[in-house]
Amino acid sequence: RHNCKVFCHPISDGWMEDNGSNPLVMFKDITHTLFLCADKPGTQAPFLFYSGFCLGHGIRVLILKTDCGNVLPENCRYLGTELDAESFEDFFVNEIVRFETEDRKNIARKTLIDRGISCFDESFISIVMSGDAENTQLFLKAGFSPSITDMRGLPLLSIAVRSQFPEIVSLLLAAGA
Repeated sequence: RHNCKVFCHPISDGWMEDNGSNPLVMFKDITHTLFLCADKPGTQAPFLFYSGFCLGHGIRVLILKTDCGNVLPENCRYLGTELDAESFEDFFVNEIVRFETEDRKNIARKTLIDRGISCFDESFISIVMSGDAENTQLFLKAGFSPSITDMRGLPLLSIAVRSQFPEIVSLLLAAGA
């Protein structure tokens, strides 16, 4: 109902060497993985392998607790976020917001880089000093603080006001400067 693509891979299917599947194929273009607890012998080793693979590739690991008791041994709790049926929906909604925010930041950073602009505070300050409102807005979308200062301690807002760039002043104020 949240319009997310979901793929199901029973852990035993990917663990068999004769099915041709491997983690590089199973987890291609995946942002999160959800493991459902099963009280079956032999499922812990594949879980540890796949969760380690996911963590190593920057894929968020979620573990849905069921009636099977302890999901993970204490020394493996760092491998993922344990959720139960009641907390899953709230976590999922918050994760969508977090993920979309990160995605917008990444798109803005990529746009700046594609334009030949490095993503550093010094570049942001130079853009403000030049009066470039479009790229100033991209820096703000990329998550840069509207309140950073130059080498002399002068805030961006002061630079924009002194340079008489009203559009940039408005952008910085709207961003919380």
